[in-house]
Amino acid sequence: LPRILFRGKKEVLTERILNLPAVKNVAYSSNVLGHGDGYNYLEIEESSTDLTTIWVDASFIDFYDLELVKGRFFSEDLSTDINTTALLNEAAVRAFDVEDPFQIEIKVPGGSAKAVGIAKDFHYKSLHHEIEPLAIIYLPGQGAYANMKISGYDIPNTLNAISEIWEELAPGFPFNYQFLDASFDNLYQSDAKMGKAVTLSSLIAIIIAVLGVMSLSLFLCESKVKEIALRKINGAMVWEVLLGLNKGILFNLLIAFCLACPVAWYIMGLWLDNFAYKTVISPWIFLLSGVIVSLITFGIVNWQTWRFANQNPAEALKYE
Repeated sequence: LPRILFRGKKEVLTERILNLPAVKNVAYSSNVLGHGDGYNYLEIEESSTDLTTIWVDASFIDFYDLELVKGRFFSEDLSTDINTTALLNEAAVRAFDVEDPFQIEIKVPGGSAKAVGIAKDFHYKSLHHEIEPLAIIYLPGQGAYANMKISGYDIPNTLNAISEIWEELAPGFPFNYQFLDASFDNLYQSDAKMGKAVTLSSLIAIIIAVLGVMSLSLFLCESKVKEIALRKINGAMVWEVLLGLNKGILFNLLIAFCLACPVAWYIMGLWLDNFAYKTVISPWIFLLSGVIVSLITFGIVNWQTWRFANQNPAEALKYE
């Protein structure tokens, strides 16, 4: 919000925007969750910690559907709550390990805010980070950002209507906005880029591997074309010929699988270490990949071998 809205016309802005049929709720905050963090230094009984702090109005609680664990939320009916009450998350309570969390007081400009409620932990940063201590302080006069919940229908016209109100109340100031899901997506841009790079590299590796298997199977079949012909003359069935060639391929495939698994497990582990919350690398992932690779490999090899095994033996031996 520009100063002209932040200081004098915020109530008018709220009323005008809520009159739009597509706007469901409006709340104000000093910063955007997961985007810009304010920090406050908190001391209790000779222990201290850095808190992420955010100043909000009463609508913020319902807007983000925060879940209360203990105590109460802020009340618009109590003027004494203004700038004197705070909502802590469970991580903040654990950080101090005090017997009565409602004795916690946070230093704020002009005084201190006492904890009146404990909110259930929620992720307000990317999953690269553990849930950190958070203090939500009730100060309805504060709020540099307007949070708007709008209907998913006809979003362009809704944004145009909000922009027109904005231009009327704050002429000359640009109407800048972002969607919360896009804001959180930005926290994972590096992971998205890495995912695309890994996908592209994997596709290239698969194509090269398939071409290599096709070339190897063709070479093996051509080098053993006379052996295949002699086996068929002596009564060997096609499946026996296929089995003989698959044994050699299976041995090489097992060696490659045993070499690749530890390397893949190590690299995946290094990447997952960047996240505070991560999945476990299960053995079935490697087994599944091994089965898929085996099916592709044997499919290509058997296709090539089947072509040679069904040739007339006389064609292979006529020049001997």
